[in-house]
Amino acid sequence: MKTYYDIDFKKELVKEYLDGKSLNNLYQTYGVAKSTIAGWIKKYSEECQYIKPHNKEKNASSEEIRALNKKIKELEKENDFLKKAAAFFAKEID
Repeated sequence: MKTYYDIDFKKELVKEYLDGKSLNNLYQTYGVAKSTIAGWIKKYSEECQYIKPHNKEKNASSEEIRALNKKIKELEKENDFLKKAAAFFAKEID
């Protein structure tokens, strides 16, 4: 008989794995086959690394990194514009 697991349960096990629990430990605790958990890790690990509820500091820092990268791109555009303007006005002076 095949057992079906809730997606929240799957993601919770993936989060625990990402927090440092071994596959063997998860198997012993929940009784889910290691190969099944490994498949869930492949499927949900990227999604779960940003939504760890007990690790809000890491989640906040990833949001901060995204905001800083956006700011960097804006500043690079402004810098390129100013370089072009400076080159234009340098030609006008000559």
